[in-house]
Amino acid sequence: MDIMQRRSLTIPGDIIHIPTFKNHIIVLNSSQPVFDLLERRGNIYSNRMHGVMLHELIRLEPSTVFAEYGQEWRNHRKIYSQQMNINTVKKFQSYQVAAARDLLSVLLTSPEHFMKHCRHFAAGIVMNIAYGHQVARENDEFVMLAETNGRQLSQAFQPGTRYTLPESEGADIGLTRVNQRDGTVKSCFVSNSLEEIGTDAETNEDVKTVKAIAGGIFGAGAITTSSSLNSFILAMVLYPEVQKKAQEELDGVVGASRLPLFEDRPKLPYINAIVKEVLRWFPVIPTGIPHVTTEEDVYAGYRIPKGSIIIPNTWNLLHDPATYPDPSVFRPERFLPDKNGGVARDPAVNGAFGYGRRICPGRNLAEATTWIAAASILSTFNIQHAMDENGRDIDVSHALESVPGIFKYSQIYLAGAGAYQSQFFSLQ
Repeated sequence: MDIMQRRSLTIPGDIIHIPTFKNHIIVLNSSQPVFDLLERRGNIYSNRMHGVMLHELIRLEPSTVFAEYGQEWRNHRKIYSQQMNINTVKKFQSYQVAAARDLLSVLLTSPEHFMKHCRHFAAGIVMNIAYGHQVARENDEFVMLAETNGRQLSQAFQPGTRYTLPESEGADIGLTRVNQRDGTVKSCFVSNSLEEIGTDAETNEDVKTVKAIAGGIFGAGAITTSSSLNSFILAMVLYPEVQKKAQEELDGVVGASRLPLFEDRPKLPYINAIVKEVLRWFPVIPTGIPHVTTEEDVYAGYRIPKGSIIIPNTWNLLHDPATYPDPSVFRPERFLPDKNGGVARDPAVNGAFGYGRRICPGRNLAEATTWIAAASILSTFNIQHAMDENGRDIDVSHALESVPGIFKYSQIYLAGAGAYQSQFFSLQ
């Protein structure tokens, strides 16, 4: 638990002010100020911080996630909305299904390396969708590049790393261009966007924007999806009754003769609820990505100076017992209609993917990728505790103390995932 979560638990109030030497840090600790400021007043609460490491050394300045609020960011969102909206991402479902099948194969042979396999699965999908690149089953150079960049991005938030961290190298669109010219390119974000632009000029501003967006898909997509899958696997170990109920639903809809497809999704409400509960239970970014005010503002009697750093406490919002009773318990049923037809608020619109105008534009893709992986794994394996040399379950509770979705001791569970459906072997 970091300082933000400790303060939010010990200091009452919807808004917490943390003064620093140069900045005002404002923590929004409940849903009402988050909605009022980041949603309703998004025109002045949607900027990002300018970080030396992020913008100057790692060169993430054009990235959609970290771009400062302005025309460049609007250009990003325009292209993104054209190529990656809820309808257009459906054409990438075949990539997601194929990658999920590959994930099952490697989990079958070496389940103890599930974290590595989940990272490779997530990175492979975003590489295919962003650049049309089919990754190698193991040790793909672009997957390793994504992991390296992810580690450097994490280190970039630590003081002093501007003097020690090497420059980051991003993936480029050159391979897609070559394949486009010789007619071998697959439909992907870059190829579709370049076709829409209709130019090969490397200096064209739209081309630069496409490169920046593709890099964001590549970097952020791989990290966040693999983190959600790690949380999913942990939940299945800790809550075997949820796993059993999910498998019963899959048996009734999909059966034993095939593996799940996206066409099954509307008929699998419990699997859908599991994915939503994963997003709520262990949000990938517990304190959200900070917003910055572009103007001075007044809210609830508080003066919020221009340039204030606004941190939405996503963990608190998604663990508010008033919205989600027994928030520490993994309970997918909260997202199924109760006897009065009511359901808990969807975490996808309650902070799991960001807020207001800065909400993640790839959220539909990320949720779909997590869904096909979770459904496929549950159709194939029993996920269970690893055992020690005496045949006793190894406790996994201390994994909860690590960063959500990133566990320090991967060997403590899923060391022996048993086959749930023997028919899987004939489906390869």
